[in-house]
Amino acid sequence: MHHGGNPTDIDPIREIAQNNDLTVVGDAVHALGGKYKGKKIGQDSDIACFSSLKNLCTLGEGGMFVTNNENYAEMAQGLQTYYPYEKRLKRTTSDLGFYPKPNSPAFMHVGNAWDYDWIEVEEIGSTYRMSTPQAAEGRIQLKN
Repeated sequence: MHHGGNPTDIDPIREIAQNNDLTVVGDAVHALGGKYKGKKIGQDSDIACFSSLKNLCTLGEGGMFVTNNENYAEMAQGLQTYYPYEKRLKRTTSDLGFYPKPNSPAFMHVGNAWDYDWIEVEEIGSTYRMSTPQAAEGRIQLKN
């Protein structure tokens, strides 16, 4: 995968990642709005992480994870609130009027806990999320 410019100008880190099926994670905690070789910091990473405590006020804790990879985005969304990242099997359902009803007798769980049989849990999320006021302040600060 080439990201533009002269083919000989490809970043050595990107080249190593591509040749070895690796993910490039950009540590951009101090670099919000910064550029390197004409590109915004984090733009050439598969994942980039920014910190709000270094140069962006979010009323305390907070940060930003960015990616253009749908799988990484989905995993991050789940891991921010105790959701397990795992191998799972979707349970079967039958119709109950207009709504699906799980065939399992253990369907009275919160959220979608009854939707899947968990085969192997690889990682469980935590409270990696900001409060609504913190996120609102962060969005305003991004304009700066």
